Amino acid sequence: MAFYEWAKLGPKEKQPYYITLKNKEPFAFAGLWEWWRAKDAAKDAPGLETYTILTTEPNTICAPIHNRMPLILGQGDWTNWLSTPEARTELLRPFPADRMECWPVGKAVGNVRNDDPSLIERISA
Repeated sequence: MAFYEWAKLGPKEKQPYYITLKNKEPFAFAGLWEWWRAKDAAKDAPGLETYTILTTEPNTICAPIHNRMPLILGQGDWTNWLSTPEARTELLRPFPADRMECWPVGKAVGNVRNDDPSLIERISA
């Protein structure tokens, strides 16, 4: 389980990075979900489901790549995220950098038609 982030190298050039946990355990992104209907919509109009991934300041792994990072929840955080507002507040911080690793990968990750193991192979940047 991992995610990609693109680092700006220049005005028109970017380099993708594969970012994961060192122990390869599953993680989640903290997010907010809501079902709603516009105020001026008819009562029988279909509702909308919206979702957003929360971000936070980057840790030392992500800072050289981007000025923010997803709010990562390790397995031990999931119950607290789904618990009380006070429990969630304690999770609003960068994930520990010493538990993460990343490496540059090929730009083929930028095309959704590409889907094979080579997308996570380390390249020299």
